[in-house]
Amino acid sequence: MIFFTCGNMPNFQRVIEHIDLLIPELDEDVFMQIGETEYRPINARYEPFLKDQQKYFEQARLIISHGGFSTLEIIYLGKPLIIVPRQLKYGEHFNDHQGSFAEFLNRRFGVPVFLDVSELSSAFIHDYNRVVEFDRSPITRFQSHIEKVVFGETDSGDAGEADG
Repeated sequence: MIFFTCGNMPNFQRVIEHIDLLIPELDEDVFMQIGETEYRPINARYEPFLKDQQKYFEQARLIISHGGFSTLEIIYLGKPLIIVPRQLKYGEHFNDHQGSFAEFLNRRFGVPVFLDVSELSSAFIHDYNRVVEFDRSPITRFQSHIEKVVFGETDSGDAGEADG
């Protein structure tokens, strides 16, 4: 299954419609979280909003995302990811932070980013299966340190590590 998510902001019709029109060429089940839009997909199951995207993330072979906050969760889960960010020039967001974040992920991890949705083809979607290699150890260490700070746990050897 391919899972498309566009987050909670309105006005992402250009991408939803483009992907919906590619679906007949994919020969694969697609589920779309479409947000607030007038366009209703004709080739995919969809919901405007989801209380819990986790099951879709886990079931998906591939995730196409707008590049919002859940993008890190997708990378952390080890799922193939394509990003089509919302853009200010189309009135899809209040600035271009998603595009900037997506470009960072492209440079750092090779995540494919499509600013021009017309360049995203059914062949690319069909064949794409690359999982980003992501070293979780710095995040795990950071999370452990934060838990120690929040819950007041200290080790005798931790003195001065908060600054590092």
